[in-house]
Amino acid sequence: MIRVVGRAWRKCWCWVLDIVAGVAGVVAHPRMHSKAGSRSSSPVDEGDWSGPDEYERLTGISKESYEWRLLVAAQSDMMDEWTITPDDAPAYTRQGVLDCGSVDDVRLEGDGVEAALVVLFRPDDRPGCVFGWRCPIWPVPSPDPEDDDSTPEGWASDLALMLRELRDVPPGLPTCDPDTQGIIWVGS
Repeated sequence: MIRVVGRAWRKCWCWVLDIVAGVAGVVAHPRMHSKAGSRSSSPVDEGDWSGPDEYERLTGISKESYEWRLLVAAQSDMMDEWTITPDDAPAYTRQGVLDCGSVDDVRLEGDGVEAALVVLFRPDDRPGCVFGWRCPIWPVPSPDPEDDDSTPEGWASDLALMLRELRDVPPGLPTCDPDTQGIIWVGS
């Protein structure tokens, strides 16, 4: 048994629940899983999503502020240190959200409603391969005072979990076939 301390405990428990549900053939967080996929074909009610104008009208948070907060939180969630305390071994610190790999960069690309969060990462079992994940920012989860995931920081936490799933849950990552910039793009 591994005990994770600090901010990481919530993320790890959600990830564990996703794995267990996946093994059981159940989708644990249908709303979360639909966020990273095609939103137009999502089973989620369209009222669960907000564009930049609606989000600002409902919260007072501008598009630029939302994107900046999302970027800062995603960089922190995906690249900061995590302290892991196994029951049968000494505690250790790991850099980044991935158990077996590293996150090299988290950045914003694009303008307007085409803005995306771009994550570049390297799995340990694929030396020399750099994977990229582009996740459109808009629309975002509609603000809900009872749902922490509807804030930029909560959405960043969900994205960190989705990155772990891209890396660790079957079918896993594709073969190393990079584009002209040396990146293998995965997910949305």
